[in-house]
Amino acid sequence: MSEQFPPEISSFTEWRTWVTTAGLQPVVVIAGSRGKTIVAKILEAILQSAGLRVATWSSHGVDIEGVRQLSLIHISEPTRPY
Repeated sequence: MSEQFPPEISSFTEWRTWVTTAGLQPVVVIAGSRGKTIVAKILEAILQSAGLRVATWSSHGVDIEGVRQLSLIHISEPTRPY
């Protein structure tokens, strides 16, 4: 890996180049108490319109390239009364 922390970066393209050159997966984390899913969906649309492949993981499940991924755990396990 080139450096532990990125050099001064002034654009998304520079960040992505640094991340992939360092052998890392480009990951964006969204934190907070409200609105994370909508922010993730907006960011997903922006990145897809730039021609990038995107996967999101939210309380609604995992979407890869806009396709909801089924969980075999949820399919095979009976619903638990909580």
